[in-house]
Amino acid sequence: MYVHRNDEGQFYRPDTVGDDESTWRLTLEPVPAEKALSEAATFYAEAPRPVRRAVLTGNVTTHHEIAAANELFEKDGNYYVLHEVGSSGPARVEWLFQYVLVAGGVVVGLLLVLRGQRRRVT
Repeated sequence: MYVHRNDEGQFYRPDTVGDDESTWRLTLEPVPAEKALSEAATFYAEAPRPVRRAVLTGNVTTHHEIAAANELFEKDGNYYVLHEVGSSGPARVEWLFQYVLVAGGVVVGLLLVLRGQRRRVT
């Protein structure tokens, strides 16, 4: 684990030292940026396909959430972080299907309640 201070641009590695059984001291040891980045980054070859495509082309469009977004990736000594810049929401067909399914569920639920009420009354 590394700590990065934006105001200094320096990376630190936390180090705990036990002075005795009840006292612990946390210190931050400066670490070169290259070492911190190389140890924290995921290799390009291990990245999901959309991430690899974004690294190669500069952007990617997908209709699914990318689980590896906001992770650090390394390729040939360069480091990349994939950020979502916008979402157009679900596709129209998917949106329509969701609402038809919900509406159908409500109708079926109401019919079952009415059927139960009729059985109880008779």
